[in-house]
Amino acid sequence: GPSARTDGQDIFLPPSLGPGDDEARLAYRVLTARCAGYLGHGTFDLCLSDLPGRWVDPRPGELELERLFRSFGNPALARDVFFVFEGRRVEALVRAECPGVARDMDRLDSFLELADTLPGRGAAEQAVEAFRRLAWGREPLQQLHSPPILLLLHWFVHRFVRFSKRWTKTAAASNE
Repeated sequence: GPSARTDGQDIFLPPSLGPGDDEARLAYRVLTARCAGYLGHGTFDLCLSDLPGRWVDPRPGELELERLFRSFGNPALARDVFFVFEGRRVEALVRAECPGVARDMDRLDSFLELADTLPGRGAAEQAVEAFRRLAWGREPLQQLHSPPILLLLHWFVHRFVRFSKRWTKTAAASNE
C-alpha cells in the first residue's frame, strides 16, 4: 500500500491513505511527523568514515545509511533491524516535542491491532518482528517461544552491543 518515506532531505507522501475517514487522516499526520522526525533527529547524519570497520565503496548519490546496509551480508535485514530501533528512538523524541502528535499516535494505536505475523514466516522475518514487538512494548520476551527466534535475537543483540561499543569508543576518541 501507499507509504510515506524520506530520502534524508525531502519527505515523500502518497496522495492519500484511503478514503477520507478519521483513521486515514490520523495515519497521514502520524506518518508525516515520523518522517520529519527522521530528518530532524539525525537519522541521516551518519558518516561511515568516522566509524571503525570495513564498509563497501560508496555509489554515486548513495546515502551513507544505504551504504551501511549494503555492508552487511543481508542488507534488507540490516535495514529492518536498524529501523526497528531507530523508529522507536525517533518516535520517543517526536512524542516528547509534540504532545498533539503523541496523542495522534496513541489514537492511531487504538485503531490498529497487532496482527499475528510470526507464524509462516522465515526465521529472519520472525526475529525482526519479535524485535519490533519488544522495542515497542507489544510483547514481553517470555511470550517468544520459538528457539530460532530467540537464537536470532541473541545474535542480533550481541552484534548490536559490539557495534555500539566500538562506535562509542571511536566517538569518544574523536572528541578528545
